[in-house]
Amino acid sequence: MSDSPRARHAKPRTPLMRRAATGGAIGTAAAAAGLFSAAGAHAATQIPQSSYIVKSGDTLSGIASHEHVPGGWQALAKTNHIASPYVIRPGERLTLPAGSYTVSSDPFPVAVTVGQATQVITVKASGTHATVTLWQKSGSGWKQVISTTGARVGAHGITDGATRKQGTSTTPTGTYTITQGFGVGANPGTKMPYHQVTSHDWWVEDPTSAYYNQMRTDTQGGFHLTESGDDGSEHLINYPTQYHNALVINYNTKPAVKGRGAGIFLHDLGPQAGPTGGCVAVPADFMTDVMKWINPGDHPVIAIG
Repeated sequence: MSDSPRARHAKPRTPLMRRAATGGAIGTAAAAAGLFSAAGAHAATQIPQSSYIVKSGDTLSGIASHEHVPGGWQALAKTNHIASPYVIRPGERLTLPAGSYTVSSDPFPVAVTVGQATQVITVKASGTHATVTLWQKSGSGWKQVISTTGARVGAHGITDGATRKQGTSTTPTGTYTITQGFGVGANPGTKMPYHQVTSHDWWVEDPTSAYYNQMRTDTQGGFHLTESGDDGSEHLINYPTQYHNALVINYNTKPAVKGRGAGIFLHDLGPQAGPTGGCVAVPADFMTDVMKWINPGDHPVIAIG
Protein backbone atom coordinates (compact mmCIF):
# COMPACT_ATOMS: atom_id res chain seq x y z
CA MET A 1 0.00 0.00 0.00
CA SER A 2 0.22 2.14 2.10
CA ASP A 3 -1.96 5.05 3.29
CA SER A 4 -4.17 3.65 0.61
CA PRO A 5 -7.01 5.19 -1.40
CA ARG A 6 -9.42 3.46 1.03
CA ALA A 7 -9.07 6.41 3.41
CA ARG A 8 -10.87 8.60 0.90
CA HIS A 9 -13.88 6.33 0.43
CA ALA A 10 -16.96 6.17 2.62
CA LYS A 11 -17.24 2.39 2.15
CA PRO A 12 -14.42 0.00 3.03
CA ARG A 13 -12.61 -1.51 0.07
CA THR A 14 -11.39 -5.09 -0.21
CA PRO A 15 -7.76 -5.80 0.80
CA LEU A 16 -6.88 -6.52 -2.83
CA MET A 17 -8.26 -3.18 -3.97
CA ARG A 18 -6.38 -1.39 -1.20
CA ARG A 19 -3.01 -2.95 -1.88
CA ALA A 20 -2.86 -2.88 -5.67
CA ALA A 21 -5.01 -1.38 -8.37
CA THR A 22 -6.54 -3.90 -10.76
CA GLY A 23 -5.10 -4.43 -14.18
CA GLY A 24 -1.74 -4.92 -15.83
CA ALA A 25 -0.76 -8.27 -14.35
CA ILE A 26 2.85 -9.27 -14.88
CA GLY A 27 3.54 -12.95 -15.47
CA THR A 28 6.20 -14.87 -13.56
CA ALA A 29 8.49 -15.04 -16.57
CA ALA A 30 8.21 -11.31 -17.19
CA ALA A 31 8.94 -10.52 -13.56
CA ALA A 32 11.94 -12.83 -13.59
CA ALA A 33 13.23 -11.15 -16.73
CA GLY A 34 13.37 -7.89 -14.79
CA LEU A 35 15.87 -9.32 -12.31
CA PHE A 36 19.53 -9.26 -13.25
CA SER A 37 23.00 -8.74 -11.90
CA ALA A 38 25.06 -5.83 -13.20
CA ALA A 39 28.41 -4.25 -12.53
CA GLY A 40 28.20 -1.27 -14.85
CA ALA A 41 27.51 2.31 -13.81
CA HIS A 42 25.04 4.87 -15.10
CA ALA A 43 26.15 8.16 -16.57
CA ALA A 44 26.69 11.03 -14.14
CA THR A 45 23.44 12.71 -13.15
CA GLN A 46 22.49 16.39 -13.04
CA ILE A 47 21.24 17.49 -9.61
CA PRO A 48 19.33 20.82 -9.49
CA GLN A 49 20.72 23.35 -7.02
CA SER A 50 19.17 26.50 -5.52
CA SER A 51 21.85 27.74 -3.12
CA TYR A 52 25.56 27.48 -2.38
CA ILE A 53 27.62 28.03 0.80
CA VAL A 54 30.86 29.87 0.01
CA LYS A 55 34.04 28.03 1.00
CA SER A 56 37.54 29.43 1.52
CA GLY A 57 39.21 30.05 -1.83
CA ASP A 58 35.95 30.25 -3.81
CA THR A 59 35.46 32.80 -6.57
CA LEU A 60 32.28 33.80 -8.35
CA SER A 61 33.57 32.40 -11.63
CA GLY A 62 34.58 29.12 -9.99
CA ILE A 63 31.20 28.72 -8.29
CA ALA A 64 29.36 29.56 -11.51
CA SER A 65 31.37 26.94 -13.39
CA HIS A 66 30.94 24.20 -10.78
CA GLU A 67 27.22 24.88 -10.32
CA HIS A 68 26.57 25.29 -14.07
CA VAL A 69 24.96 28.70 -13.52
CA PRO A 70 23.08 29.94 -16.61
CA GLY A 71 24.62 33.31 -17.51
CA GLY A 72 27.85 32.58 -15.66
CA TRP A 73 29.37 34.57 -12.80
CA GLN A 74 27.70 37.80 -13.92
CA ALA A 75 24.25 36.24 -13.42
CA LEU A 76 25.36 34.89 -10.03
CA ALA A 77 26.56 38.34 -8.96
CA LYS A 78 23.37 40.02 -10.16
CA THR A 79 21.10 37.50 -8.39
CA ASN A 80 22.91 38.14 -5.09
CA HIS A 81 23.30 41.94 -5.56
CA ILE A 82 27.09 41.68 -5.51
CA ALA A 83 28.82 44.64 -7.12
CA SER A 84 32.44 45.43 -7.93
CA PRO A 85 34.91 44.43 -6.46
CA TYR A 86 32.75 41.28 -6.17
CA VAL A 87 33.78 40.23 -2.67
CA ILE A 88 32.36 36.99 -1.23
CA ARG A 89 33.10 35.54 2.20
CA PRO A 90 33.36 31.94 3.49
CA GLY A 91 30.09 30.82 5.06
CA GLU A 92 27.98 33.20 2.96
CA ARG A 93 24.93 31.59 1.35
CA LEU A 94 24.47 32.51 -2.30
CA THR A 95 21.21 32.09 -4.18
CA LEU A 96 21.77 30.27 -7.47
CA PRO A 97 19.83 31.38 -10.56
CA ALA A 98 17.14 29.01 -11.82
CA GLY A 99 18.54 26.21 -13.94
CA SER A 100 21.76 25.79 -11.93
CA TYR A 101 22.90 22.24 -11.26
CA THR A 102 25.83 20.11 -10.18
CA VAL A 103 26.97 16.92 -11.84
CA SER A 104 27.21 13.99 -9.45
CA SER A 105 30.17 11.67 -9.86
CA ASP A 106 28.14 8.91 -8.20
CA PRO A 107 26.54 6.43 -10.61
CA PHE A 108 23.00 6.67 -9.26
CA PRO A 109 20.06 7.32 -11.62
CA VAL A 110 18.32 9.55 -9.03
CA ALA A 111 19.53 12.14 -6.53
CA VAL A 112 20.82 10.44 -3.36
CA THR A 113 21.77 11.93 -0.01
CA VAL A 114 24.38 9.30 0.80
CA GLY A 115 25.54 10.38 4.26
CA GLN A 116 27.13 7.37 5.99
CA ALA A 117 25.45 4.83 3.73
CA THR A 118 27.47 2.12 2.03
CA GLN A 119 24.26 0.46 0.81
CA VAL A 120 21.83 2.39 -1.38
CA ILE A 121 18.55 1.35 -3.01
CA THR A 122 17.51 3.57 -5.92
CA VAL A 123 13.97 3.76 -7.27
CA LYS A 124 13.78 5.34 -10.73
CA ALA A 125 10.09 5.83 -11.48
CA SER A 126 8.30 6.32 -14.78
CA GLY A 127 4.58 6.74 -14.26
CA THR A 128 3.53 3.87 -12.00
CA HIS A 129 6.44 1.63 -13.04
CA ALA A 130 9.97 1.75 -11.66
CA THR A 131 13.44 0.28 -11.84
CA VAL A 132 14.81 -0.63 -8.41
CA THR A 133 18.56 -1.15 -8.06
CA LEU A 134 20.73 -2.19 -5.13
CA TRP A 135 24.14 -0.51 -4.78
CA GLN A 136 27.07 -1.47 -2.56
CA LYS A 137 30.10 0.72 -1.84
CA SER A 138 33.54 -0.86 -1.55
CA GLY A 139 37.11 0.37 -1.82
CA SER A 140 36.71 0.74 -5.58
CA GLY A 141 33.50 2.78 -5.34
CA TRP A 142 29.83 2.08 -5.93
CA LYS A 143 28.77 -1.07 -7.77
CA GLN A 144 25.37 -2.38 -8.78
CA VAL A 145 24.39 -5.58 -7.01
CA ILE A 146 21.07 -6.50 -8.65
CA SER A 147 18.24 -4.63 -10.31
CA THR A 148 14.64 -5.18 -11.39
CA THR A 149 12.54 -3.36 -13.95
CA GLY A 150 9.39 -5.01 -12.59
CA ALA A 151 8.73 -2.62 -9.69
CA ARG A 152 5.61 -0.52 -9.15
CA VAL A 153 4.99 2.74 -7.29
CA GLY A 154 1.86 4.74 -6.45
CA ALA A 155 -1.18 4.65 -8.72
CA HIS A 156 -0.68 8.41 -9.24
CA GLY A 157 3.09 8.20 -9.63
CA ILE A 158 5.61 10.02 -7.45
CA THR A 159 5.45 13.40 -5.73
CA ASP A 160 7.60 15.63 -3.54
CA GLY A 161 7.86 13.93 -0.16
CA ALA A 162 7.97 17.28 1.65
CA THR A 163 4.48 18.29 0.50
CA ARG A 164 2.79 14.93 -0.09
CA LYS A 165 -0.72 14.36 1.27
CA GLN A 166 -2.14 11.11 2.65
CA GLY A 167 -4.61 9.22 0.48
CA THR A 168 -3.25 10.54 -2.84
CA SER A 169 -1.82 7.19 -4.00
CA THR A 170 1.56 8.83 -4.62
CA THR A 171 5.04 7.65 -3.67
CA PRO A 172 7.20 10.27 -1.92
CA THR A 173 10.45 11.32 -3.57
CA GLY A 174 13.61 11.83 -1.54
CA THR A 175 16.20 9.82 0.37
CA TYR A 176 15.11 7.88 3.46
CA THR A 177 16.78 5.53 5.93
CA ILE A 178 15.74 1.91 6.42
CA THR A 179 16.11 0.53 9.93
CA GLN A 180 13.48 -2.20 10.37
CA GLY A 181 11.72 -5.01 8.59
CA PHE A 182 8.57 -7.05 9.16
CA GLY A 183 6.45 -9.63 7.45
CA VAL A 184 3.65 -12.12 7.65
CA GLY A 185 6.28 -14.65 6.65
CA ALA A 186 9.16 -15.82 8.80
CA ASN A 187 12.48 -13.97 8.90
CA PRO A 188 14.09 -14.81 5.53
CA GLY A 189 17.59 -14.51 6.98
CA THR A 190 17.93 -10.74 7.11
CA LYS A 191 20.38 -8.90 9.39
CA MET A 192 17.83 -6.10 9.70
CA PRO A 193 15.71 -6.10 12.90
CA TYR A 194 12.64 -8.11 11.86
CA HIS A 195 9.17 -8.55 13.36
CA GLN A 196 6.92 -11.40 12.26
CA VAL A 197 3.39 -10.04 12.04
CA THR A 198 0.56 -11.49 14.12
CA SER A 199 -3.17 -10.84 14.01
CA HIS A 200 -2.68 -8.15 16.66
CA ASP A 201 -0.40 -5.93 14.55
CA TRP A 202 -1.58 -2.76 12.83
CA TRP A 203 0.14 0.14 11.11
CA VAL A 204 -1.45 3.31 12.48
CA GLU A 205 -2.64 5.62 9.70
CA ASP A 206 -5.28 7.35 11.80
CA PRO A 207 -4.23 11.04 11.72
CA THR A 208 -6.01 11.66 15.02
CA SER A 209 -3.81 9.14 16.85
CA ALA A 210 -0.72 9.97 18.89
CA TYR A 211 0.81 6.83 17.35
CA TYR A 212 0.41 7.95 13.74
CA ASN A 213 2.82 6.17 11.36
CA GLN A 214 3.88 3.49 13.85
CA MET A 215 3.32 -0.25 14.22
CA ARG A 216 1.04 -0.91 17.18
CA THR A 217 -1.09 -3.75 18.48
CA ASP A 218 -4.83 -3.74 18.99
CA THR A 219 -4.26 -4.57 22.67
CA GLN A 220 -2.11 -1.45 23.09
CA GLY A 221 -4.85 0.66 21.51
CA GLY A 222 -4.65 4.39 20.98
CA PHE A 223 -6.13 4.35 17.47
CA HIS A 224 -9.38 3.42 15.73
CA LEU A 225 -9.51 -0.33 15.03
CA THR A 226 -10.86 -0.03 11.50
CA GLU A 227 -9.48 -0.16 7.98
CA SER A 228 -12.21 2.07 6.56
CA GLY A 229 -12.81 5.80 6.62
CA ASP A 230 -10.53 8.78 7.10
CA ASP A 231 -9.35 7.47 10.48
CA GLY A 232 -8.65 3.93 9.25
CA SER A 233 -5.38 2.08 9.79
CA GLU A 234 -3.85 -1.01 8.21
CA HIS A 235 -4.32 -4.50 9.65
CA LEU A 236 -1.05 -5.98 8.44
CA ILE A 237 -2.05 -9.65 8.64
CA ASN A 238 -4.65 -8.99 5.92
CA TYR A 239 -1.91 -8.67 3.28
CA PRO A 240 -0.02 -11.99 3.33
CA THR A 241 1.21 -11.63 -0.26
CA GLN A 242 2.32 -8.00 -0.21
CA TYR A 243 3.69 -8.19 3.32
CA HIS A 244 5.25 -11.62 3.15
CA ASN A 245 8.45 -9.60 3.64
CA ALA A 246 8.71 -5.81 3.89
CA LEU A 247 11.08 -3.04 4.88
CA VAL A 248 9.90 0.18 6.48
CA ILE A 249 10.89 3.29 4.53
CA ASN A 250 11.42 5.93 7.21
CA TYR A 251 9.30 8.56 5.49
CA ASN A 252 7.47 11.13 7.65
CA THR A 253 8.91 9.93 10.96
CA LYS A 254 10.43 11.60 14.02
CA PRO A 255 8.35 13.70 14.00
CA ALA A 256 5.48 12.44 11.88
CA VAL A 257 3.43 15.20 10.27
CA LYS A 258 -0.18 14.05 10.50
CA GLY A 259 -1.84 13.83 7.12
CA ARG A 260 1.42 13.72 5.14
CA GLY A 261 1.39 9.95 4.85
CA ALA A 262 1.97 6.79 6.84
CA GLY A 263 3.04 3.23 6.16
CA ILE A 264 5.37 3.67 3.20
CA PHE A 265 7.17 0.37 2.68
CA LEU A 266 9.31 -1.61 0.25
CA HIS A 267 7.42 -4.89 -0.15
CA ASP A 268 6.41 -7.75 -2.43
CA LEU A 269 4.15 -7.11 -5.40
CA GLY A 270 0.47 -7.85 -4.89
CA PRO A 271 -1.40 -10.68 -6.63
CA GLN A 272 -2.12 -8.54 -9.71
CA ALA A 273 1.27 -6.75 -9.75
CA GLY A 274 -0.49 -3.40 -10.04
CA PRO A 275 0.44 0.07 -8.75
CA THR A 276 0.35 0.79 -5.03
CA GLY A 277 -1.20 3.27 -2.64
CA GLY A 278 2.24 4.85 -2.09
CA CYS A 279 4.69 2.04 -1.37
CA VAL A 280 7.39 0.61 -3.63
CA ALA A 281 6.52 -2.97 -4.64
CA VAL A 282 8.96 -5.43 -6.22
CA PRO A 283 8.84 -9.07 -7.40
CA ALA A 284 8.92 -11.54 -4.51
CA ASP A 285 12.23 -13.17 -5.46
CA PHE A 286 13.85 -9.75 -5.69
CA MET A 287 12.45 -8.78 -2.28
CA THR A 288 13.94 -11.93 -0.79
CA ASP A 289 17.32 -10.96 -2.23
CA VAL A 290 16.95 -7.46 -0.76
CA MET A 291 16.18 -8.86 2.68
CA LYS A 292 19.23 -11.13 2.63
CA TRP A 293 21.52 -8.34 1.31
CA ILE A 294 20.52 -5.38 3.45
CA ASN A 295 22.68 -4.78 6.52
CA PRO A 296 21.99 -2.17 9.22
CA GLY A 297 25.75 -1.80 9.71
CA ASP A 298 25.94 -0.32 6.21
CA HIS A 299 23.44 2.45 7.13
CA PRO A 300 21.20 1.68 4.12
CA VAL A 301 19.08 4.36 2.47
CA ILE A 302 16.48 4.29 -0.28
CA ALA A 303 16.30 7.14 -2.81
CA ILE A 304 13.14 7.65 -4.87
CA GLY A 305 12.94 9.89 -7.93
